[in-house]
Amino acid sequence: MNRIEITWPNGKTSLLEKVKPDQEITVDIKTSGNVPFEERRESSPWFSGMDEKTGVNFKHTENEIDDFSREPLLPYKYSMLGPALATGDINGDGLDDFFIGGAFRYPATLYLQKPDGSFEPVNEERWWEERLFEDVGAVFFDADNDGDLDLYVVSGGNEYKEGTDGLQDRLYLNDGNGNFSKDPDALPTMLTSGSRVVPFDYDQDGDLDLFVGGRQVPGGYPKPADSYLLENRKGKFIDVTLEKAPDLKKLGMVTDAVWIDFDQDEDPDLILAGEWMPITIFENKDGKFRKIENADNGLENSSGWWFSIAAHDFDNDGDMDLVAGNLGLNYKYKASAEGPFEVFYLDYDQNNWHEIVLAYHQDGNLYPVNDRMDLVTTIPALEDKFPKNDPFSVATMSEIFGDSVLNNSLHYKACTFASSYIENLGNGKFRITPFDNLAQITSQHAILCEDVDQDGNMDIIMAGNLYGAEVETTRNDAGIGILLKGDGKGNFKTVAYMQSGLFAEGDIRDMKWLRTPTGKIIVCARNSDTIQFIRLNQKKEYAEVRD
Repeated sequence: MNRIEITWPNGKTSLLEKVKPDQEITVDIKTSGNVPFEERRESSPWFSGMDEKTGVNFKHTENEIDDFSREPLLPYKYSMLGPALATGDINGDGLDDFFIGGAFRYPATLYLQKPDGSFEPVNEERWWEERLFEDVGAVFFDADNDGDLDLYVVSGGNEYKEGTDGLQDRLYLNDGNGNFSKDPDALPTMLTSGSRVVPFDYDQDGDLDLFVGGRQVPGGYPKPADSYLLENRKGKFIDVTLEKAPDLKKLGMVTDAVWIDFDQDEDPDLILAGEWMPITIFENKDGKFRKIENADNGLENSSGWWFSIAAHDFDNDGDMDLVAGNLGLNYKYKASAEGPFEVFYLDYDQNNWHEIVLAYHQDGNLYPVNDRMDLVTTIPALEDKFPKNDPFSVATMSEIFGDSVLNNSLHYKACTFASSYIENLGNGKFRITPFDNLAQITSQHAILCEDVDQDGNMDIIMAGNLYGAEVETTRNDAGIGILLKGDGKGNFKTVAYMQSGLFAEGDIRDMKWLRTPTGKIIVCARNSDTIQFIRLNQKKEYAEVRD
């Protein structure tokens, strides 16, 4: 018996029973009469919206710049990568507070949680003074080993030119009561448009060191940015990248990182995700980091547009596995190991001005994504070679640009756009398994790991979207967050909104847990939008925050 169930945009459904194949069927929404979508939702979902008054009136306001005027063939806007988000108990009262970053010319805000679970802004004058930075990453951690949480903020965006002071990161020291002052001498000069900062005691000397990811070269997509390894020496951070991790220089467009002991040799290793990058491992050997080449370890075809990464022992075998958020499979661009999506950064007419050319595979040939008009406008010299559309429409990349130009270009490939579970098989081997299609409807920029249903198995929460797409590409905006229920063996099943209650909408850039007197909540940082709070409904008392 064949059965068709249609869920309409108004939430109602139509059900067709005993449908015979090989026929055209017309179904009218006006005849739908089944139970509305909202009424079918579970009575006790795991997540719910927040009805309480939080006292938070922050709205991230992105400064408007035209990224495409400088780089006409840019795939999406790189000025929309914030806001930064950090959570932690900054005054020692047992309640989590949070920092939300500002865009260029707009101040950040630090919110202190009150005993009733509401929040109040503090240190407002301090953040007003820092408003000329674009805040794209942040973390609370104890920088000076005095027992309280300090604040590191990553500067980034696409506004400033490479090497300008507006790209310098900042460290703010806590007086123990939640009052922060900037330490101008704590960090080395790092004039890179960054992404994430991840603390860890990599040298195991009792204080926290830092990895700082480089996201982009402003105006130079897709050139690789510098990333940094900073060693903590009595509260001052020294750039030891060239000495201890030289491959971090000009590594790529890093988006996220985790510290884990992937090889179980009792020291922390560094795992990186990025755009046009494979999942990249830096193995720690006696305090120095060696980039592991991915040949034949299961990650050799992992190059993608990775936006987020998290780690946990999802299959309970004693080693750390990974989950990574990618562009998704519901986008204009497609990629596979056999037909990768590619980018060339080329100087066609030898005028020292480079152009971006995206390319895709079809029937064994490589073609440009953009049409003739787009390319001729950007590279006028092509008009003489292709004065009409017809010959251009069937021309390959090699025929358009020539092999010598392509071979001398900066060139990257993406082999997968699927958000995936990456199982650690041991002995330096991994297995990548894409999540199901419901997890692929948008790009995933933030990941939380949590045993949501308290069955003893770790689950995954992901959210994202990508609103800044270039005009000819529909933006990624279908996501409302996704819950992936784990079985403790490395298998995950997508839980529909009707059951999960998870609704994380908007252009989400980060998510973090917050502990409150009434339980745990998720705070969502959204570009050019308000902050969204989502409550985790748990029957048992929660004892530990996992992020």
